[in-house]
Amino acid sequence: MTGRLIDWWRRRRFTRPRLKQVSYYTSRTDVPESVPRHTVAVVGTEVAPKWAIFECPCGRGHQLVVNLSAMRTPCWRLTTRKRGPSLYPSVDYKNAIRCHFWLRGAFVEWVPTRRRGDSVD
Repeated sequence: MTGRLIDWWRRRRFTRPRLKQVSYYTSRTDVPESVPRHTVAVVGTEVAPKWAIFECPCGRGHQLVVNLSAMRTPCWRLTTRKRGPSLYPSVDYKNAIRCHFWLRGAFVEWVPTRRRGDSVD
C-alpha cells in the first residue's frame, strides 16, 4: 500500500523524486531483478561503467536501462559527487507513456510537457 501511495505522489509531481544511491555490479546478471527505489545500479566499475539501471522516477513501475559506454550510441555520462549522481544528457523514455527528465545531484527534474499549439522559442 505504501509503495502505491508513493507512486501516486510521484505521478502528481508535488515533490522531486530522488535517486541518491549508486551501487556497482560486475555483470548484468549480478543486478537484482528489482532495483531498490532511490538506487542507480551500475554495471561495470567507476572507471569503466557500462550500464545504469534504475526504476523510472514516474512511479509506474518500469525499469530504465541507460548506456554509459562511449563505444555505443546513444550514451550518457554518469557523475557521482557528494550531493548524489547526475546523468547527462536528459533521459527521454518513450513507450506507452513518456518520461523525460534530468537527473542532477540525486534529484529528478522533469522536462515540462508541451501541449499542442504551444510555441517553441
